[in-house]
Amino acid sequence: MEINYTNLEGVRLIWEAALYGRVSTEHEEQQESIKIQEEALDRYAHENGYKVAARYFDEGYSGTDFDRPGIKMLKAEIESGNVNLILVKDLSRIGRNNIMTLLFLDYLSKNDVRLIAINDGYDTLSDEDDIIGIKTWFNERYSKDISRKIKFAFMHKKKMGEYLGAFAPYGYKKSAEHKNKLEVDYYASCVVKDIFELYIKGYGFTKIASMLQDKGIKNPSSYGRFGRKSDRWNSTTVKKILTNPVYTGCLVQHKYARKSFKDRTIKQLPKSQWIVVEDAHESIISKDTFTLVQDILSKRKGEVKYRSGPKSPHLFTSFVYCRECGSALYYKMHDDRGLYRCGKYTRYGKSACTSHAIYEEELKEIVSEELRNEIKKAVGLENMLEDIKERLDFQKYENEDIKRIDREINLARFKNEMAYKDRLNGLIDEKMYMEYKAEFNSYILQMETKKEGMLQNKIYRIHGESMLPDLIYDVLNLNCGVDRNLLERLVKRIEIGDDGSVNIHFNFSNSDVN
Repeated sequence: MEINYTNLEGVRLIWEAALYGRVSTEHEEQQESIKIQEEALDRYAHENGYKVAARYFDEGYSGTDFDRPGIKMLKAEIESGNVNLILVKDLSRIGRNNIMTLLFLDYLSKNDVRLIAINDGYDTLSDEDDIIGIKTWFNERYSKDISRKIKFAFMHKKKMGEYLGAFAPYGYKKSAEHKNKLEVDYYASCVVKDIFELYIKGYGFTKIASMLQDKGIKNPSSYGRFGRKSDRWNSTTVKKILTNPVYTGCLVQHKYARKSFKDRTIKQLPKSQWIVVEDAHESIISKDTFTLVQDILSKRKGEVKYRSGPKSPHLFTSFVYCRECGSALYYKMHDDRGLYRCGKYTRYGKSACTSHAIYEEELKEIVSEELRNEIKKAVGLENMLEDIKERLDFQKYENEDIKRIDREINLARFKNEMAYKDRLNGLIDEKMYMEYKAEFNSYILQMETKKEGMLQNKIYRIHGESMLPDLIYDVLNLNCGVDRNLLERLVKRIEIGDDGSVNIHFNFSNSDVN
C-alpha cells in the first residue's frame, strides 16, 4: 500500500508522475514491447494513486546512449516543475551505462524527483543508495556481453565473405536467395564499366560526371537503393567508384568501428585490421584494369584542369614533357593542326625556356614507329605475346570464366573449413554449422557441374588461339592505332628536346628508348 508522504509543513505530497520506457532491439521488442511497459506502468500508477502527467518512450535506442529524445523531453518536464516522480519498469530502462545511469539518478536527486523501478523493487524515497551501483553495473555488463556477441557474429560473417552493408554498392544488388551475397546489377554495372573506360581514355572526374548527367543516367543516390540525397553526378561519386576494389570481386569490410559499446563515435581502423576477402562475388572490372586506373590516378595528381573542359583530352596531354625544363607541353592549334609547345615558354617566354614544339600527327608517327621497333628488338615473340596480352588486357582470348569458377570453388571450400573449425571451437552451434555446410556443398556442386560443361566445349578457346597470330601482327603494325588507352598501358613518359629529338619511356622491359 502506498505511504502518504508529506513535506516539512505536513502537507501531503501529490505525485505528478512521468512514465518512461525503452526498447533497443527487435528481440527485446518481442518480450518487452513499449505497449507492455506502458500498460504495467499505468496499472502501477493507478493502483498507488499517482497522477500521470507525462509519458515518454524511446524505441530503437540502446541503453548505453543517453542522447535519447525521451530522456531529453523527460528532463524538460523536470526542469519545468511538471513532474516529481518517474516510473520505470526497471533500472535498465533508464540505461545500461553504469556511470551515465548513476549521473542521471544524481540529477533526479538534485531536482527532488522520486524514482520507482517496479521490477527491481527500488524506490529512492525508501531504499539506500548502496545497492544502486551494483544494479547499474550489472545492467552495463549485460549490455557489454550482448554487444560482444553481436560483434563476434558480424566479424565471423565478414570473414566468410558475407556483405553486411545496408545497401549494395552501385553496380551490384543483394541476392534474393542470400541477402549477404552481392550479384551484378546489369544496368548499373554497364555504367561502372563506362566510368573506368572513360577515365583510362583521359577524361577526369568532373567531365565524366557531366557526361553521365547529360545522358540522363541515374546516379547512385537516385537509383533506388541508396537514399535520395542528390540526383546529380559529381566528381566525388566518380572517384569513389574508380577507387573501390569491390568491382574486382574483392570485399573490404571492417574499415570503421565504434570506439566502445558505450560510445557511438565511429573511428577509422588501420588497414591491418580491415577484413579483405578476394573473389567474394562476381567482378565487374578486371584486377588489371583496376590496377591500371589506380596507377593513372597516382600519376594524374595535380593535373586535373585539362580533363574537366568541354572537349575530350588531347592524345598526348599528361604524357609529353620538355626535356630541358621538365614542364608539360601545352596543346594548341597552329595552321589548323594540333601542336604541343613547352609550357614554361608559353607562359613566361624565352627567359624560361626555348620555343620548341612538335605537331601531334608527327609525334603520333614517331611513337608508333618506336613502339614497333622496341617490341621487335627488345623481346622474343613468345615473351612479347605474353607481355602484350597482359598490358592490353586480352582477357576475352583467355578462359577467365573457368579461372573464376576455380576461385569460387576454392573459396567455398575454405569457408566450409572455417565453419567447421568455428564449430569445433564452440563459436557457432551445430545447427548453424549444418546450414553453412549444406549451402557450401550445394554451391560447390553447382560450380563443378558448370565447369565440367565448359571444359567439354573448347571451341571458344581454340578459336581464340587461331586468332592470336593476327592479333600479334595487328599490335606490331599498330593497325589498331595509337590512342590514350594504348598510351596509358604502354607509355610512361615522352620528352621533347629543343633540338627536336624525342625520348620515349615505355612501361615494359628495356623501356628507355631514344
